[in-house]
Amino acid sequence: MSIHELINSDKEGRLMSMFGVSTHSPLLPINRVCYRDTTMTFESEAGTRFNESLNKLLVDMMVMDGPHPWITPME
Repeated sequence: MSIHELINSDKEGRLMSMFGVSTHSPLLPINRVCYRDTTMTFESEAGTRFNESLNKLLVDMMVMDGPHPWITPME
């Protein structure tokens, strides 16, 4: 996805929230994106709830005792 697609999505009201993730940290909400003369801010409560629920799902999968269809055990 290009920065221009993000900007257009924001202008059209289709972009609710953004988050960043890496292999060693939980999902982190992004509150602001600046590109040239455009600034997008994200203050959506719905986006925050989505980030929190997705992060909980991922953490629960990492610490669960049984198999999960999204995770392949390494031997």
